[in-house]
Amino acid sequence: MSNQYITNKEQLLSNLVGYVESRELIAEREKIGSDFSEDKGKNTAEIAKLHPKRLNLEVTEIFQETPSTKTFRVRSARGALPPFQAGQYINLFVNIDGVETARPYAISSCPTHRDYYDLTVK
Repeated sequence: MSNQYITNKEQLLSNLVGYVESRELIAEREKIGSDFSEDKGKNTAEIAKLHPKRLNLEVTEIFQETPSTKTFRVRSARGALPPFQAGQYINLFVNIDGVETARPYAISSCPTHRDYYDLTVK
């Protein structure tokens, strides 16, 4: 590689937003000897609380919205449910007459209500 290429590359990188600060942070971590890997288990545990693989839910109320649409309110026996964003869906696994079935359903309740999810189905 030519020296001009290296100089141009360094100039280009130094103009990227956040690049210089990131390099400084890496240099600082190298000085104190930490790459924050000791926090890896803590982060994984926190993520698991917010996004569990499975939830046991119980239908507590059914609302007849229209002749062909119902809203099923489901709650967890463990209390508050994980947070969600508007438009997010959950995969619902049910056993109907011995047949395991899974379907995705958008959560129709307000994201600020954490004690139940509403699932509206046509």
